[in-house]
Amino acid sequence: MDRVCDQVEDKLNKAVNRILAYKSLAKRLLKERRFKHVAELLDFAIQKNPENATLLMEKGKVQFLMMKYGEAAGIFASSLSYKDVDKVETLYNLGLSHLYLGNYAEALLHFE
Repeated sequence: MDRVCDQVEDKLNKAVNRILAYKSLAKRLLKERRFKHVAELLDFAIQKNPENATLLMEKGKVQFLMMKYGEAAGIFASSLSYKDVDKVETLYNLGLSHLYLGNYAEALLHFE
């Protein structure tokens, strides 16, 4: 039994270390303004964790930083269906995306 616990703990530690390595890489890439690479990392993470609202929100923010406001708005809008998403932050980001798209009436709806 102890051997099985040790194996599970080892696998868990390796998974955590991989996650921390990806997070560290993403932070460095963001500082270097290499948004396309961050988006690729997020795509990979989302593929592995499709129910993770935080990853989807971060993907929307990166799209916004790349001035892909339409894509960002779509991501923010779709993330509203996730139960663990921060609705206030999501609506704000959605409104901001519409503002930058010039959709002022739509933006106002999300800021209210």
